[in-house]
Amino acid sequence: MFCAIREGHRHVDLTIFLFLLQDGVINGTVYALVALALVLVFAVTRVILIPQGEFVAFAALTVAALENGTLPGTVWLLIALGVLAAVSEVALYRREINPRRLVRIAVLDLAVPASLALLTSLVAPLKLGPVAAGTFAVLLILQEKPTPSQTIWTPTIRFAR
Repeated sequence: MFCAIREGHRHVDLTIFLFLLQDGVINGTVYALVALALVLVFAVTRVILIPQGEFVAFAALTVAALENGTLPGTVWLLIALGVLAAVSEVALYRREINPRRLVRIAVLDLAVPASLALLTSLVAPLKLGPVAAGTFAVLLILQEKPTPSQTIWTPTIRFAR
C-alpha cells in the first residue's frame, strides 16, 4: 500500500519517500547536465544547439532497447551517418584525395561505426544490465557523427567558394 491513512492524515512510508527522492535526484541531475551542456556550447559558439535534446532522447531510447535485449535503432543511425560522413569527406576533398586520407576515412567513418554496431548486436541479447546498457548508449551516441554542420554547412560553404 502506498500510504497509510491514520486519523484523517495520509502518511507516506519511508520506502515510497526514498523512491520519490531518488527519482527526483536523477531527473534533476539529467536536467542540470543538459542545461550545463547548452550553456557551455552557447558560451563558446554563441549558437544555441537545438539537437541537444535529441541526443538525450536517443540515449534514453538506446538504453531502453538494450535493457529489453533488442538492437536499438541508433545502431542503424550510426551506420548511416558513418556512410554519410565518408561520402561527405570524399566529396569535400575530392581534389586532394590520397591513399592516406582514404584509409583514415575508411577507418574512422566506416570501420569504427561498423565495429560498434557489430559489438552492440552481439551484446544486446545478453541483457547485461543498466551499467552496460548506459555504456553502450554513450558509445553509440558519441560516435554518431557527423554533426549537421559538418554534413550540410561545411561542404556547402566550400563548394560555393
